[in-house]
Amino acid sequence: LMACRDLSEVALIVLRYAGDIFSRVLMLTVCRGKIVGLGHSGFLIPHGGKDEDLIRKIHIPLREPSVFGQALREGVYKGKFPDAKWDLYLASRWGGEIPGEVFVSPLMGKNGVEAFLYGDDLPQKRVIGNTEELEVFIQVASLVLIHSRTQQNPEDAKTPAFI
Repeated sequence: LMACRDLSEVALIVLRYAGDIFSRVLMLTVCRGKIVGLGHSGFLIPHGGKDEDLIRKIHIPLREPSVFGQALREGVYKGKFPDAKWDLYLASRWGGEIPGEVFVSPLMGKNGVEAFLYGDDLPQKRVIGNTEELEVFIQVASLVLIHSRTQQNPEDAKTPAFI
């Protein structure tokens, strides 16, 4: 993890780690006030669509009510899948099936949230168990993001990631 140079490398490692815990994981980045799909593991995209295209076309306003806003406010969200407009939009991107419980955590950078990790256990709809190790791993990943942005270009580190 410490050898990572940017968000895409950190996100890939977090995605792989979380893939060992959840049946399905989704990594989303924050860009210009929107939460945008970046990559996934375990999702079966309906209607034979190209999965990467559908994931990358996910766009959720950061400031609108959603499970991502809850995770940002609480540090981590672990519980029932909410039924806000943007949460249902997210579920529609993978065919509409609603998981029993979900895990969502922000990855923080120097100037705010840079990405979100989403995980669930569909199709089993199991209760999300202990995630303390994953949460610590995400905190370390956030520190790596802060360090890498500062090392790459000190001027870039002053620019908020969410603009």
